[in-house]
Amino acid sequence: MEIPVLIAPPAVANPVTDYVPSGRPGGRTPHVWLEQGGARLSTIDLIGQHFTLMAGPRGGVWVDAARRVADATRIPIAAHTTGGASLGNPDRAWTRTYGVDDDGAVLVRPDGYVAWRRRSRATPDTLARAAERAVGR
Repeated sequence: MEIPVLIAPPAVANPVTDYVPSGRPGGRTPHVWLEQGGARLSTIDLIGQHFTLMAGPRGGVWVDAARRVADATRIPIAAHTTGGASLGNPDRAWTRTYGVDDDGAVLVRPDGYVAWRRRSRATPDTLARAAERAVGR
């Protein structure tokens, strides 16, 4: 049985007016500038009509898992790694902002809310369970 690690939100005087970007599940996905083909691209621009998985630079296993989960569950998932050749993250802001390691990942719902986050690599079954919970299965 996998026990989730609960991370306390950053302490702020007023959580309504003092916004602190975070990839915490339940919150809006934060904006971070990435690079694609020499142009700047926001993480917000990656969110579309389907679930979106964003993984760190060593998160290729998550991208592969997302494809398998999408095929097996019929839950469409667009998957990306940040900090690599396709989506550059030169200042490493994505991993810091989203609170994950280089091999971690987040799953974002089509409405832009973070459904799930894993700080570091785990088994592909972890993503399958998270995707199914996110759609109420």
